[in-house]
Formats: sequence, C-alpha cells, structure tokens
Amino acid sequence: MRRLLAGLSVLAIVITGSAVVVSPTAAGHPQAGAPQGTTFPQTGYTVPPEFMPYWQAHGGLAIFGYPISAVRTEGGYEVQYFERNRFEYHPELKSTAYEVELGLLGTLLTADRTFPKAMSFANTSTSYYFPQTGHSLSGLFLRYWNSHGGLALFGYPISEVFTENGYSVQYFERNRFEYHPEHAGTAYEVQLGLLGPARGAAPRQHRRRPPYPPRPPLRARQHRPALPGWRRPPGRIASTVPRPTTRPRPPAPSWPVLTSATASLPTCTIRTARGS
Repeated sequence: MRRLLAGLSVLAIVITGSAVVVSPTAAGHPQAGAPQGTTFPQTGYTVPPEFMPYWQAHGGLAIFGYPISAVRTEGGYEVQYFERNRFEYHPELKSTAYEVELGLLGTLLTADRTFPKAMSFANTSTSYYFPQTGHSLSGLFLRYWNSHGGLALFGYPISEVFTENGYSVQYFERNRFEYHPEHAGTAYEVQLGLLGPARGAAPRQHRRRPPYPPRPPLRARQHRPALPGWRRPPGRIASTVPRPTTRPRPPAPSWPVLTSATASLPTCTIRTARGS
C-alpha cells in the first residue's frame, strides 16, 4: 500500500510539473524545491538550481553568506549577489568546473584605490610572493587562503595587510580577509568581508515599519496686491490665511434734506479770529 501511494505521488508530480517544497526541519534552514530553487527565509531570496550546488560544495554560508538579490543580468550573464560574493552563470562552460564562477568584487571595489607593492622574495612555507599582482601573503591569512579554497575562491592578493575600520585586512581579487582578535583561537578569527552589500546589492528589508504617508501639500498662499510704495514691516511674517482682495466700503452718510420749513431758518455768519 505504501509503495502504491508513493508511486501515485511521483506520478502526480510528473503530470502537474510542480515541485514539493520541503519544510525546514529547524528554524533558519532554507526551504528546498528542485525546479524553483532554494529559498532562504532570512533574506527572502531564492537561489536557483544552477547556483545551489556550487554554494553547498564550496563553503556555503561561511564563505558566501545568504543571497541578497534575485538573479539578474549583468554583462550578458545571469548573476546573483550574496553577502560575500557574486555568482556568475556561464552557459558556454556548461558541465565543466567553470560553469559557475565568482565575481571579482575585490577588484571592482578597489578600482579607485592604489596599494603599494611588496618587495619580491623567495617563497617559504609561511610566506608567498605572487608576481602576478606584486603582493605577498603570509601568516593567518595564508593559512586561511590555503585551507578554504585558495586561488579558485579568492583569487590573488591585490594589497598588503593594512588597517581598515579598526581591523587588519587584506584585499583579494574576489574578497577581503579580516582579522578579528576578539575571536582569536576560534574558527571566526579570520572572516570574509561583506562585499556584496558594498557593491550595491542591498539585502531585502523584512518586518520593517511601512513608510509614513506623504504629507499633504501646503495650502497655496494668497496675498493682496502690494500697494505702490508700501513695504512690509521688518520681522513680520506673512500670514497664510487668504484675505479678501477688496475691503467693504463704509455706508454713505445721511445728510438732512432741506424742505420749505428748513429753508426759512435764519442764517448766521461765522468769523475767524482774523476776521474783521
């Protein structure tokens, strides 16, 4: 009976062409679906099946971080940004080790910067000199470079070690190494820089308060036409309340009407002080 039910389930998937989404077994695990890709609830983006095997086989979250963009076209190739790098799909190299390649984010982000070259020296077990870029690699960074993918994942060094934002860092063609002394003796003593957001692929914001609605436009100010020769008193603020353009005229005075009775009233002459 179980075999019959399993066969019917597979038949239904084939007919409908849809995939079964596997629920995460623990909080924070990605949701997998073969045709659609793998969705990470941390950022809400989906990694397509062309990129997901590379992500899993070359270090996963520790090396690349979460996806922070959808798949888009750049330079004629489909690319997707992650926290620490950019995946590029090369269909002309399909079924080879170079079908998915990493972007040169370190080179792009430092294109306007100049780093001093290192003096050439003979390579040892603890220090390497790369004539391809004129820079060296040694110590903790060399051990991390060798044990986490080397040239294929990080490329050649394009700077020497220097201090940036309070940490000792070194730039590579595809990333930036950071030394964190607060994690000395742990797996996080050397960390990779978040070059994906620095390149401009900002992560999607979740559970953020929606933006406030725009304020209504202010009421247009209406002023009376200025009188000739009139100036506004200093320090006086113009009112935004509209005023009438004309003032009401005062009522006309009522003069007494002369009649035959008032016409015969005696008249008097008023003289001024200078009158004679």
